Amino acid sequence: MCIRDRNITDSLMQIDPDNPAVIPTLIKLISANIDGLSNRDDRWYTIRDATIALAKVGLGNKIVINALVQLIQIIENTTDRFDIPWDVKVWAVKTLAIIAPEDEIVINALVELIQTAPDRDDLLFVIVCLGEIALGNQTAIAALTEFLQVNQGYSTCFDAAKALWRIDEGNTTAIAALIQIVALDERFYSDAVDYLEGIAPKNREAISALTERITATNDYGCCDAAAVSLLKFEPYNELAISFLSQIIESSDIASHRQRAAYCLLKIDPNNQFAIDTLFAVIEYLGQSPPYSCLLYTSDAADERS
Repeated sequence: MCIRDRNITDSLMQIDPDNPAVIPTLIKLISANIDGLSNRDDRWYTIRDATIALAKVGLGNKIVINALVQLIQIIENTTDRFDIPWDVKVWAVKTLAIIAPEDEIVINALVELIQTAPDRDDLLFVIVCLGEIALGNQTAIAALTEFLQVNQGYSTCFDAAKALWRIDEGNTTAIAALIQIVALDERFYSDAVDYLEGIAPKNREAISALTERITATNDYGCCDAAAVSLLKFEPYNELAISFLSQIIESSDIASHRQRAAYCLLKIDPNNQFAIDTLFAVIEYLGQSPPYSCLLYTSDAADERS
């Protein structure tokens, strides 16, 4: 049954996608498989294919919008939802973003998912979608703000902060969340630094958070990245420059010395200490250094010329 259903979807889209019967047929396929009338192993793939097809023919169609909203809600409430292929809900959310940008029904449905979803890991695409379609929407702004306040330190907060900034530029909660990631997170803090550099390049709290990361530990592996990040905000920050120089002098790890030297050369292309370090690293690694060393050396040479 499911194999035939998927063939129906392909045939409809190839022969006559503008036919008035296409949308009702695709919705019927989704409904039939949700109700379990098709083979269990393949039903979600049939739903996914029908959803992808609706993205091409359902622009602004309220019936399609309601059907997809219902689909997402059913997935969230399905007891075996962890057996659902991950891209089924992703495509349902993406399709809604395509066919109904800024639609209140869609925004409210996504907000409801954020507030009620039992697993925050499933909210990534919902959050990203809100950031794309809910510009200036107060309901979405409030939902993302609450999410960041309740879930401080959770991995999805980085995407939530970006989404909140996109729909409400200047939002202080988004800035605060990004700064917290810079201060405490080990996985996304570099991404948060890059994003903050673009939206708040002189932010003092971010500079303070990076400074604290450097001074709080003597672990070169953790701190050299923080020093590099700090230079993005303050290219001549004395603490960062001092720390990178210390890495060159003291670290036993060639890649750490290499990175530190490269960063110092970006500040001062004539820094002989850093130049000597790069060549020493290359010599240490042998006649055929890894591509990264060649790249760094080439960049340094370009800046000196």
